[in-house]
Amino acid sequence: MSKKDTVKLIDGNSFIDNLEKRLILKNGIEEHEHLKSKYEKELEFVSAISMTRKSKNISQKEIGSKLGVTQQRISQIERNSKSMTLPILIELIEALDLEVEIRDKETHKKICSI
Repeated sequence: MSKKDTVKLIDGNSFIDNLEKRLILKNGIEEHEHLKSKYEKELEFVSAISMTRKSKNISQKEIGSKLGVTQQRISQIERNSKSMTLPILIELIEALDLEVEIRDKETHKKICSI
């Protein structure tokens, strides 16, 4: 059976559920929950950047020009947070006129802002 046939048999959430079950069996439930939590945080962060860009009516091509990268690169970053480097993240934040604050979780004391 080819990969194409497998995708036809397992759709949407079923595919994700199956993948999660395999990860749990391989890594254990605690590691799985940690990885899932980490991925969700990354996805939320990248989604916030993408939604902000769209709400300011800035195209991927325009933001790419400001950063010196192609529209395709911006699209890749918005689809896959793993492809984003810290320098690109900082440039994106600045190009979108955003600010990110780093605070201590316990004291809420501001450590720095970007």
